[in-house]
Amino acid sequence: IARLQRELESAKAGIADSNRNVEMKDVNGIESNKVDAEDKLKLVLKNTAETLNKFRIKNKKVVPAGLCSPEQVGKFGASATVKAHLTTKPGVTCVDVSQGGSTLVSGGVDGQLKVLQLSEDLSSANVLATLNGHEKKVNQVAFAERKGTIVSCSKDKTAIIWGSSMSAEGSSISYESYKAKHVIKVHNQNVVSCSVHPSYNYVGTLSSDGLWALTEIDSGECVSSANVDLPGTFSAFHPDGLLVGIGSEQGVIRIWDAMNASKAADLSTGSSGIIASLSFSNNGYHLAAASEKQVLLFDLRKQKVIKTFDFDANVTSCAYDRSGYFLAAAESSGKISTFHAKGKEYKPLSTLSEHTGEVVDVKFGPNASFLVSASMDRSMIVYK
Repeated sequence: IARLQRELESAKAGIADSNRNVEMKDVNGIESNKVDAEDKLKLVLKNTAETLNKFRIKNKKVVPAGLCSPEQVGKFGASATVKAHLTTKPGVTCVDVSQGGSTLVSGGVDGQLKVLQLSEDLSSANVLATLNGHEKKVNQVAFAERKGTIVSCSKDKTAIIWGSSMSAEGSSISYESYKAKHVIKVHNQNVVSCSVHPSYNYVGTLSSDGLWALTEIDSGECVSSANVDLPGTFSAFHPDGLLVGIGSEQGVIRIWDAMNASKAADLSTGSSGIIASLSFSNNGYHLAAASEKQVLLFDLRKQKVIKTFDFDANVTSCAYDRSGYFLAAAESSGKISTFHAKGKEYKPLSTLSEHTGEVVDVKFGPNASFLVSASMDRSMIVYK
């Protein structure tokens, strides 16, 4: 199992190496030392999808080493409460966890990003950096660690790629020196979602008017954009990186072909409710969608709902852990529920009720070793 995990890291590193060299590839039978952005995008997406798909199929039955058991996740309790954002504009709107699990990044109504270092026992978190650049609330944040960067998007109609001159791939990261390296200004409306492509070369951004765009992280250049013809609410990459799930205000999830910038399929929730959150399982077959007071589980092979979870309040966020063995769902009432994502059963594990306000985002740490939530009660809570 440990060997297979090393193979996955090696495969991802290989993707990065080969993607750096795509400009040396033969494109359309013509030898060229410089490939234009569109051709490079297609080569990177194709290369990444083939590599990750092969690895995923080969190891689909392997349980990751060190993964928490359902019994351990079911016993999660609050270990740290963090209040880092401004109290004059209360509310933590989003959070993400670094690949190693030692660092968090959050966004707030105050327009700030906070980078935080978790203590080893997860009992506290110290602020490493405060990133100022957005003029309105931050909607989503994400680590792109192989590029030494963080990405964020905001109601101010921009997305920002954060980093420093020292944050090159493979170098040590000093968040104190981070600044806005690239400001993405391709959108004319609220940028509701941003997500990092599995190759770590691109960030996908979605605005409320339905414009979806791909921007190269290194250069800050927009290499592809198209209107998905739906009012956008949320977006997430499929684990292989060729497809994107795009949520809307009309109860429809559009599966978008990132390579050809076109619709691949539409998934219906059976209602007209807003899609608040999307999360693909690591197996590549399942998609969890939060809409009104439900989380719907889609089988992408059949393009239909195979299970529905009902809640007492609107579901604001849903997220698989990185292995795909656990699912968490957050409610506007402040509750968080966890499930063991095995087969079609999805056994309930726990309900966490420490927040006093709406929970708007939830993420698992590596190996489902902990859970972190962001809430409009001004706090983040780490559960272990």
